[in-house]
Amino acid sequence: MKKLNIFIVTVFIIINYTYSQSMVGLWEVVEVSVGNKKMTPVAKWMRINKDNTFESGNGWTQNSIGTWTFDEKKKEYSAVNKNGVKDPFGAFKVFFLENRITLKRTEDGMEVIVNLKAITKLPMATVDKLVGLWNLTKASKETKDITSSYNSESSYFILFRPDRLYLEPKEKSQGKKLTGYWFINGHRPIVTLFNKKKFNKGITWEIEVSGNQLTLYGVSEKNKKEKLIFKRVSDFD
Repeated sequence: MKKLNIFIVTVFIIINYTYSQSMVGLWEVVEVSVGNKKMTPVAKWMRINKDNTFESGNGWTQNSIGTWTFDEKKKEYSAVNKNGVKDPFGAFKVFFLENRITLKRTEDGMEVIVNLKAITKLPMATVDKLVGLWNLTKASKETKDITSSYNSESSYFILFRPDRLYLEPKEKSQGKKLTGYWFINGHRPIVTLFNKKKFNKGITWEIEVSGNQLTLYGVSEKNKKEKLIFKRVSDFD
């Protein structure tokens, strides 16, 4: 019985070790350090396949595809992005720990450390949470209620379209009109709106999405100290 228990424990260790030594799987980047700075992209993921191909992206958007190799002896991972520029920095040293992987290498004299964790589905990025139609419920500046300045006809909506155009309706009597473009910061939950007529004067908001509520905090000179609260809706009525 004692020998059987030892055998079971040994098999478990071997299986766990084998699993932890595999690059194959879906991974989320949880932290990137470059020198003494942390520069972690939002909802960055990599899907490493058994056939030595890979895909990667941010949130629900895929933005690269290519091939990968792993040197078992050196414990080094290399990848070639088919739709990107050539990587001049070489392979990453790989460190395995259960459901996590750490990649390390030197870039321009600085140590780069990428920490990954195993996941089962693609993470949502800020952009994925923001897309859709939102109805303003409250607007304030410092302690003053300024909702009426936005609600010219009792309701104010904003539609963030997947093609990065946004719709900010005018008075209902004039219909609804596309008014510009929106861009998300790749490392912070910040959106900038560029009006088509005043493209060089973007207005920036910090984003907070919780369930069906969107809160925008003004960070530009024009909207500083403003706070807009929206609820997700499915029509303009």
